[in-house]
Amino acid sequence: MRPHLLACVFLVGCGLVPQKVTVTDPEVVSLFAAARSFPREEYGFSPLPSAPSTDIRIERHEIGAYNLMLHIYDSTSRTIAFLKDHSGFKWIHEQEIFRGPHHFDSPDGQLQEQICLTYEVEPVSGHSSGGLDISYQGEDERLKSRPDLTLESILPILKEWGYKK
Repeated sequence: MRPHLLACVFLVGCGLVPQKVTVTDPEVVSLFAAARSFPREEYGFSPLPSAPSTDIRIERHEIGAYNLMLHIYDSTSRTIAFLKDHSGFKWIHEQEIFRGPHHFDSPDGQLQEQICLTYEVEPVSGHSSGGLDISYQGEDERLKSRPDLTLESILPILKEWGYKK
C-alpha cells in the first residue's frame, strides 16, 4: 500500500477526518438529545436540523478539549462539541454561522458577510466560557467594527437575511 494512501486510511479510521452521518444515525440522535440541554433559541441559535438531506459530519478525538464534534451544513453552518463523561456525552460548545446576502473584499479574496454566534461552557474555541459571543464579518455599517454586538442588535438583521421569522 502506498504511504499516502495508508495515511489517509489511518486518519479516517481514527476519526481525525470527519465522517458523514445522518440525522437518523443512533449516535447523532443521542448527541442531539445531549445538545438539547442548551437553550439554543434563547441565545439566537436556530433549532437542530431534522431533514434527512442535512449534511452532518462527526469528528472524534480521544484527547483534547472535546471528544466529539458535529459539523452541520444546512441553511447555516454549525459545529457542536461534546465531552465524554460518566453517563455518555455532554454538550459543551456550539457555534453557528449565518451568511448574509452581500460579499466583501478581504485579504483572502471576496467573502460573504456573516454573523457568528458562539457559546461554550468548556474552553473549545478561545471564546469566553459561559457567555454568548457574537461577531460579524462584512461591510454592513450597522455591524462592522462593533465589539459590543448583542442578540437584540443582530436579530433584526438575521430576520432581514431570512433566518428568523
